[in-house]
Amino acid sequence: MDDGVPSTRLRLTMLDPLSEETRVLHDRVYVGGVSSSVFFHENTAYLLVDRHITEDDEYSDGRVWELWTYDITSDVMELSLQGNLTEGFLRNCWITDEGEIYFMLEKDIEAEREEDWQWSYTLAKIEDGSLKELWDVPYEPTLGDAQVYDGIVVSQYSTNFRYNKDVRFRVQDLDGSVIADGFLPYPDLGEDAEDYTFERYEIVWGDQTCMWMMLWLTKPVVHYGSPTTTQVSLTVKYDITDGGFVISFVEPTDRLPLIN
Repeated sequence: MDDGVPSTRLRLTMLDPLSEETRVLHDRVYVGGVSSSVFFHENTAYLLVDRHITEDDEYSDGRVWELWTYDITSDVMELSLQGNLTEGFLRNCWITDEGEIYFMLEKDIEAEREEDWQWSYTLAKIEDGSLKELWDVPYEPTLGDAQVYDGIVVSQYSTNFRYNKDVRFRVQDLDGSVIADGFLPYPDLGEDAEDYTFERYEIVWGDQTCMWMMLWLTKPVVHYGSPTTTQVSLTVKYDITDGGFVISFVEPTDRLPLIN
């Protein structure tokens, strides 16, 4: 809270791995909730902020997006770009080797009951200092997430994304062409993981040739006399081949001490 108004503090801190000294690059209190993501390209760190409009803004509707840049060479942090989102909010960003900045924009699809609302996703790009919407991710009622990675957009379709291995993944390039569309083959994790239950997929990184995933697993345990769960993750690499996915690497389960 800030003077009785719900608020969120956003702080970006730089740590020198050699001296272990820290320095705060960005420290601001935003009205209501705020989302952010950090990206690095050559000698520049980018901080993307998606926030509520305040009375000091020139905008009257929607949300505000800000792109802060930190030049490592000159040691300067500054607000480089700012704009208005009249609909939706930003999910994540990716900066290409050529310095092009892409964003995923999420919008609500309203229904009579709030619990029945759906979401749509649009790939956007900064052009001439403004946010330009490029194309919409193909909508289906089971569309639950879409994010931009290294030259691709990955969308996920399912009626349930937890404790369900049957999540459909669609991979498109930045022009919208479909590269792969299908379900992920589930790896044989062996006896070491027999007591664990699959919880969810998490994409770490991907391009037009592969996706690196975290498979999160849970196991019932008793902690200080109370039943709870312990959680571990396994790294799996899926190569994109002939419009689908094949497993090319699975982290050995015997490397995870919680499973042994």
